[in-house]
Amino acid sequence: MNQPANDVLSKVVSGNPADEMSRTDDLTKECDMKKLSLAMIILALSACASSPATWKGMSERDIAEWKEIGFNAEQAQAWKGAGFNAEQSSSWSKQGFNLETAQSWKSQSFNPQEANSWKTGGFDVESAVESRDKGLTPVKVE
Repeated sequence: MNQPANDVLSKVVSGNPADEMSRTDDLTKECDMKKLSLAMIILALSACASSPATWKGMSERDIAEWKEIGFNAEQAQAWKGAGFNAEQSSSWSKQGFNLETAQSWKSQSFNPQEANSWKTGGFDVESAVESRDKGLTPVKVE
């Protein structure tokens, strides 16, 4: 093979090193941009998922009732989602129960005042149910 043919062949096979570096840099940048775009999408979606609750789905009257008892939108949505209205939530809260403990006691047919009496007497939900089923009541501590 003659020299010009070898030069053309070497350029076709290996290409110009500067051109190859440029293409590699372009591919690297494109890959980096895709990764960055993906990260931004994930960040945006996770931010939406963890954004604070709103008053969405509640009437103006409902919102006023929740605000009147001092609940913010997040608290109101949580309690409402668990089946409590503003009045019930207020009663449970005033008796010292958070949403989780209120649900636990309510699911066993205790009202806030009864649950508080049992809790103040040193009973947990399970032992209060057992004692109540035996016809016992908590001793009122005054």
